[in-house]
Amino acid sequence: WVGPVSFNTPQVPADMDYTQNFDGGGLSGFTFVDGGQTNKWAVGSATSKSPANSLYISNDNGVTYTYTNSEARSTVHAYRDVKIPAGSINEVLLQFDWKSVGEWGDYLQIWIVPVTYTPQPGQMIQEADDRLQIGENFMDNPDWKNSINVIDGTGWADTVKRIVFQWTNDEWQ
Repeated sequence: WVGPVSFNTPQVPADMDYTQNFDGGGLSGFTFVDGGQTNKWAVGSATSKSPANSLYISNDNGVTYTYTNSEARSTVHAYRDVKIPAGSINEVLLQFDWKSVGEWGDYLQIWIVPVTYTPQPGQMIQEADDRLQIGENFMDNPDWKNSINVIDGTGWADTVKRIVFQWTNDEWQ
């Protein structure tokens, strides 16, 4: 006998065009990878740009939109698999609303990775040929901001990609 053993089952990929406002309850199709990290992803109403809910970092399981910034570096991930349709794909539009009230060294990153790559709690995603960071390190913006990203999708037709939201705090501690 062994255990308990933690594992994730594969997601059923969302079809493009995919829209998520997190008002459907539960994890809204996302998988959370946070291990024993103090700061974790949550879906709830502590902060929101949609009608009621959003995806955010919390140190109290989503009750509040606050996090602990006094610990050593913490990195957590939320991801969703998306099926790119067959046909001629040249560009993919990824648009999302974000805000970040973290201190210097705390930021959000968005990645597109293959579905064979599963992020690990406490470990930042590293650049590689099959991993694409979208936009900047999103940080130091207390008001909701819309990020519009046009991505070269050449060669992505009829594939499944994983969109990963990565939160890191105290990166340069």
